[in-house]
Amino acid sequence: MSHRKARVIRSYSQYIKSACLVTVLSLMGCQSAQNSSQEKFDLVLKGHPQKIEKIDWHTSISTKKTGEDQISRNKIESMDFSSRVKTISANDKQINQEHVVTHKDGGSLNLNDMAFPELGEKLKVSYSTKGEVLLAGDYSKDSIFYVPPISLPKKPVSVGDSWSMESEWIDSKSSIKMKMQLKSVLKRTVKCGKKPCFDIEITGSVDIPQINEVMKMQSEIWGRILFSQETGGVIWSEIRNREKLEFPQNEILVETCLESMLRKPEIVLLEKKKPNCQVPFETTLTMPKVYELKEVSSSARK
Repeated sequence: MSHRKARVIRSYSQYIKSACLVTVLSLMGCQSAQNSSQEKFDLVLKGHPQKIEKIDWHTSISTKKTGEDQISRNKIESMDFSSRVKTISANDKQINQEHVVTHKDGGSLNLNDMAFPELGEKLKVSYSTKGEVLLAGDYSKDSIFYVPPISLPKKPVSVGDSWSMESEWIDSKSSIKMKMQLKSVLKRTVKCGKKPCFDIEITGSVDIPQINEVMKMQSEIWGRILFSQETGGVIWSEIRNREKLEFPQNEILVETCLESMLRKPEIVLLEKKKPNCQVPFETTLTMPKVYELKEVSSSARK
């Protein structure tokens, strides 16, 4: 194998972990809210000045390398971390926030590779109400920090409607240009406090526009998001990603999951206690059962 091909393979191998972690931004047991099939909802991010949100995260990544000898070498890394998001100011067009990671436990995964600030770093971010990143600290506009954290429709949608999003960025370690394509579907509404929450299904892929004959790449993204109309933010999410790279003499399979749960403010209670998505993927992705706070209060009184 030529030195040029060896350099390309090393570059793609270094890229694959961070790319999988990024793209990892099934409905069972959730009670549907009653709504007309023609009712339309405007899904927008909202911000309330001085409001603080606390979010728990869990990510796992499985790397399986198979060489010419057909012997597989597996490695699994996991990490838990928590973040605090404070809204500095907001209006009907823009939301300005400060993001801080307050806790990091286990694993040596780089948070910047997932567009999070590192532990102790304060990151000021500005979003449009449709999720576009307008400012992300001092990071370059072609970096992963400018990939929208959520895909929202440009206009009001009904249950069953779908919308698409495309994003591009330059991987900071390999300098390779990445392109992500996502399709989102509003599956149904869920009873979720004063206003409904939205069960959003995500599918898509990541491509390398300048890919060449040295390798073949297969990519698959899928996930589920519980989005609150009342707060204009995500209550729970799990995004899964599978990437397979095939080289002339070996192949690399990477499976990644990223799960989040909003801790404060408490809008609803979820069936599960903490995010704990697992790799390799052996189960169907399902949304945890949602309980309204008033349901839990009534049960407690009984």
